[in-house]
Amino acid sequence: MTSTSDIQALFEEVRKRCGVIQACLPKRNDPVSISLKAKIPFKALEYREALIWRASELASTACRLLEEGELAAGTLLVRGLMETSAALWFLNRKIKDVVDGHRVGSIDEDLMRLLMGSRTDLTTYESFNVLTLVDKIAQEIPSFRREYEALSQIAHPNWCGTMMLYSRPNTEKIWTDFGKHVRDNESVVKVGLINLNAGLQIFEYAYNQIVDLMPRFIEICEKALDDSVESAR
Repeated sequence: MTSTSDIQALFEEVRKRCGVIQACLPKRNDPVSISLKAKIPFKALEYREALIWRASELASTACRLLEEGELAAGTLLVRGLMETSAALWFLNRKIKDVVDGHRVGSIDEDLMRLLMGSRTDLTTYESFNVLTLVDKIAQEIPSFRREYEALSQIAHPNWCGTMMLYSRPNTEKIWTDFGKHVRDNESVVKVGLINLNAGLQIFEYAYNQIVDLMPRFIEICEKALDDSVESAR
């Protein structure tokens, strides 16, 4: 059973996490300060910094909408935040693969797909399917896919996202009342907040771990470039 105090505690925790992310929003990414040789680390940080701006906007707006009772819109944004966290996790693991394997591999191609990918002819790069990103993180956090699919039931115009949110049948008078608050949907708010909070925790972890991986990642990228130049001579 959901209590008002539980809901308020979740709102408070989410607001704090949103504040942490907002305080970290970058204003510039300077390639010279990253590496004088390799472009790959710069590309990785380009995507990372774009993601934190997206995460900040989605999370803070989702929190506000859930508090205002705009449950469909709020849930859509929570799901978007989870996708953004999955994308950062994917980037994190690609960088970690380079560091653990001591080789650059295909990360430059992967980064271009992350940075410039599209499902239309807007760019020449094909984007990763969002479910590919979700499944990647679900390999390490199995509940992620389940929670993502639960949010999708509300985000989509299924029963959860239509009749459950906006209708209440009156069996005695055989009619249906419609409105935003005709049902007690505190459980929807709680599910949204729990996943918003978890998505922000995942995002913060992956974002900070990239900082730890970056020095070794830069070394490997620079060495690969040096080796390529040497072999071309």
